[in-house]
Amino acid sequence: MTVYLLPNGYKIEKVSATGPSSNTTVTAGSAEDISVSVSPTIRVLDVIGVAKISGVVDGLVIARIIPSTTGATIRLFNPTAGDLTQNANTITVEMWVIGY
Repeated sequence: MTVYLLPNGYKIEKVSATGPSSNTTVTAGSAEDISVSVSPTIRVLDVIGVAKISGVVDGLVIARIIPSTTGATIRLFNPTAGDLTQNANTITVEMWVIGY
C-alpha cells in the first residue's frame, strides 16, 4: 500500500471498495445503480479520484461512477438483448483519498 504524507498531517492513500452487497440483475436495455463500500485504514475526508474498477460482468457497461467517503455508486448499463447478473462482492473500485 502506498501512503503519502502531506505537510498539514493529512495522508493520501489508495483504498479499495467492494460490492454490491447482493446479486444484481440488469435487464436487457436498462440500467441499475449498485453501491460498493470502502474499508479504509484512515478516516476519509475526500476522494481525489478513481484509480481502477475491476470485476464488472462481460456485457455490462459502466455508465457513471460517483465516489464518496464511504464508497461509490456505480450505474451499470446492459446494452445486450438478454439479462445479465452482477454477483455479490465481485466489483472492486480502487480510489485515491485524503484522510488522517
